[in-house]
Amino acid sequence: PWGAVHRLGTERMRHVEGAAALAYSPDGKTFASAGWGQNFALLWNAADGKLIRRFDCDVASGSFAIAFSADGSKVAVGCGLGMVYLFEAQTGRELRRWKQQNPHCERVYGVALSPDGKTVASIGSDCYVYFWDCGTGDQIYRYNISGPSHNSKIVAFSPDGTRLAAVSASRMSVSDWRAKKVVSTKDDRNEVNIVSLAYAPDGTSIITSSYT
Repeated sequence: PWGAVHRLGTERMRHVEGAAALAYSPDGKTFASAGWGQNFALLWNAADGKLIRRFDCDVASGSFAIAFSADGSKVAVGCGLGMVYLFEAQTGRELRRWKQQNPHCERVYGVALSPDGKTVASIGSDCYVYFWDCGTGDQIYRYNISGPSHNSKIVAFSPDGTRLAAVSASRMSVSDWRAKKVVSTKDDRNEVNIVSLAYAPDGTSIITSSYT
């Protein structure tokens, strides 16, 4: 900042207004970050912290969610104004962009790529879960999970890709997205906000963490 005579530490691996989300590549050699108030996401070298490239988005309000495909070739980014971007990880080239259709969707807080890399799922502040075809760009399916608009929003595919778990605040749903139906819903009012979730490797259970 202005007037400083010395800097302690490093400028590497920094977002000006703070990082909103992080994701490691499957091989562990790089990681990507999304940042508040910035119209881009960043790819970093995990070994030395050097910046490799930017993924440019046309949304100045920020990027809030990020995810790699299972083979590490694609990066999905959730941004403000309901925008979702898909990039080629090796080059930073934009492959697709989508917009969650509800005009009340201010931000996309969660993104995930299916294990085969052919589908992107997203969830935004409008509480709608969307499924997008990476090849054609078409919307496959959407449903409303409901919940407070600015509490946590998370999506995660099962290891076999047949199910998607989605979280909005204390509510969690599991959908058979190919059949376009929700197969289960759990709403625990004692859990004010579920902040993370993960499928077990065999896909038979889901682990969540929350605060009350």
